Amino acid sequence: MSVLNDVETPRPFSRKSRYILVIESNIQELFTTAMLLHRFSYPVCTARNARQALDMISVAMPALVVTDLALPGMTGLEFLRVLGRNSHTYSIPVILLLPKDDETCEDEDFEIGSHLCLRRPVTVEDLFRAVQSVMETTPRSNLRIKTSLPVTINKTPLDSARGECATHLSSQGMYIRTFKYHAPNEKLALQIVIGARTINADATVIYTRRQDSRAFSEPGMAVKFIRIMAEDRDAIKQYIHDQVTSGIVTEVPRS
Repeated sequence: MSVLNDVETPRPFSRKSRYILVIESNIQELFTTAMLLHRFSYPVCTARNARQALDMISVAMPALVVTDLALPGMTGLEFLRVLGRNSHTYSIPVILLLPKDDETCEDEDFEIGSHLCLRRPVTVEDLFRAVQSVMETTPRSNLRIKTSLPVTINKTPLDSARGECATHLSSQGMYIRTFKYHAPNEKLALQIVIGARTINADATVIYTRRQDSRAFSEPGMAVKFIRIMAEDRDAIKQYIHDQVTSGIVTEVPRS
């Protein structure tokens, strides 16, 4: 009997979930992918094979599945067909990780609601964009990280003793925690210190949040860079990449 005919996917609970399920038999690859997703600020669960993944799906439906093609027992393709045959799992988005030059995506009909294919080696940025395209109503195309960088606004340093600093950073802009109000569309001259490098940029305020004891959001403003040297933007990108991948081997030889 075919392994596919022998597998029934139990009906998952209907509660909504934001977690991403990663399926990978290679323990180093599993760790790498899961840690990157965690650093993208998503909750992650992991499975070493497809049957274990189906058991987990029966308990709580994931918002996204990221699976390797070569799984023990039931392959990644067989797993996708099981999802596609079940009305309760048909709509789960899937990112399939393929070997380099594999044409599986073009040759196969997975019979599922939606899927994306990424070929190894997968860059951190490509994984981020693929996950964002599935998980977010307004996907980001650039990595953003939490941070605590010192910032000077219009030649006045922020008060670090009060916790004022850049709390989120991307190559396109940042969120600055500050108690001083700046109006939307206001133009600012910024200096950001990253290690030994001071980056100068002109920015515009996108939105602001005032301090409010009734709200949990931190006071401050989101700003978008409108003028920045190309080498400074590249330095920000490299800093973000290094922070996201710190302690993680992002390219693992396949056995």
